[in-house]
Amino acid sequence: LHSFPTRRSSDLVAGFQSIGLFHFLGSALLTKVRTTRQLILVLSLLCFFSSMFITNDVALLTFVPFAIMILTMAGQQKLLISTIVLQTIGANLGSMFTPVGNPQNLYLASAFSLSTGTFLIRMFPLTALSLVLLVAAACMLPSTPVDIASQTAAERPEPKKLRSEEHTS
Repeated sequence: LHSFPTRRSSDLVAGFQSIGLFHFLGSALLTKVRTTRQLILVLSLLCFFSSMFITNDVALLTFVPFAIMILTMAGQQKLLISTIVLQTIGANLGSMFTPVGNPQNLYLASAFSLSTGTFLIRMFPLTALSLVLLVAAACMLPSTPVDIASQTAAERPEPKKLRSEEHTS
């Protein structure tokens, strides 16, 4: 049963990649961030916050490939390991906040008859502290400019128009 959402999410990620959605969003993101630290922080926080609603596994299956693509587009492959580590930490810490973020949370909320509101109130201090520590960890990483303007035209990411299925056949 647990593999069903994971398999479906990997199919969804493959679909997003095939229509160019990840490339489009990645290109847009690269025009907004100025430094590698900002980029890593955004990618880590995507996992932190999304895992509260789609579980930590699904957040990682969605956003790790996205991070790999963006870091490659920015010529920052050397940051892959530190980014994926922070994404993994972020997904695991963020998922503790809600009953649906982690399968164990559903069990705990049910076993102790906790309403969603009570669960959120009890988990908020730990989640807030985790967020502060995740941001602090990202801020310890070196920060270099993300300068896609200095790349040659062939290297520079350009937002692709989303391809529909009839155009790819």
